[in-house]
Amino acid sequence: MRIETLKEFIEFSKCLNFTTAAKKLHISQPALSNHILDLENELGVELVCRGHNRELTAAGKAFFEGCCDVVASYENIAARVRELSSSQTKGTITIKDPLDGNIGSSPLIQIIGKFKQAHPSINVNLVSSTVRDVFDELSTGRIDCAALFNDTQNPTNPYLEHAIKLIPYSKGSVVLGMRNDHPLANKDILEFKDLAEYPYAMPAGAQFREFEVSVRYLYVMNGLILKNCHYKAVDTFNDYLFSAIGKDEIFLIDPETLVPNDIALRVFTPGLSQIMYVGFCENNVSPALELFLEFLTEFTDKHQN
Repeated sequence: MRIETLKEFIEFSKCLNFTTAAKKLHISQPALSNHILDLENELGVELVCRGHNRELTAAGKAFFEGCCDVVASYENIAARVRELSSSQTKGTITIKDPLDGNIGSSPLIQIIGKFKQAHPSINVNLVSSTVRDVFDELSTGRIDCAALFNDTQNPTNPYLEHAIKLIPYSKGSVVLGMRNDHPLANKDILEFKDLAEYPYAMPAGAQFREFEVSVRYLYVMNGLILKNCHYKAVDTFNDYLFSAIGKDEIFLIDPETLVPNDIALRVFTPGLSQIMYVGFCENNVSPALELFLEFLTEFTDKHQN
């Protein structure tokens, strides 16, 4: 039983004439007659007396009243749904995540999934690192926001220089990565100061600028200056992780990240952690992005308390 058929029965019941009702409904008279006959067969009752004086049966009159209520309710619901849809914020948000090939393990994934459930009219594109500088991408609007590593308390914070605001959303552990035959791989107690004499395997390129800044900041915050970097010419973060790591080289990474079998991951004593941020240019905030940032802040506050 379709809502259109109920509307046809209502129109016929008002005039009790198949030809007149069919013209108002813009369908043929035989089609209208067959539709009502199908209704009677479906219900198992006669709705229309088809004699010389055509009229509704008692069942037909009751069905007519019920149809009017059903159609009115349907149209009210449809109007409310259309109104809700037209009032929803629409748009697309492009978010850059520096984890690239390991993007599926990003803590941002859970937040984006919840946001899309709450705001289905907004599309979210989570993209990996590109060759462009993240500051240029944000300021020109090529991306709406980006997952970043740096800390707002860093006195040399480059994000402030570029009018980029930061919202913290995750605090994760950081471990040391190195080859299995590295001198630190089997050290009983690993402290951050042990990193001082070893070269850091650093990915090279503008797309890794914020990553290098975060690493250097971690060194400073733990009493060291990163002086010796071995730069790796790679296109993506995933390529960097699976590039050839030298015998004495080290790198810092999230413990959940997928690494090659010849790489050992060691936990620091005491443990080392890093705050992740979503950065955005306050001059390029669309209604969709504003809604996402509000959701991000509320989600983070809720799960930190």
